[in-house]
Amino acid sequence: MIKQIFFYFSIRGILLALSCINDQISTILKQRNNRA
Repeated sequence: MIKQIFFYFSIRGILLALSCINDQISTILKQRNNRA
């Protein structure tokens, strides 16, 4: 039971980190497009 909870939270953390990285990349690309 504890392993399942840990697994669930680890997956959620990874997804959160990926979404944050995706937002940063999208903002950087927008800035580059605005400069060009």
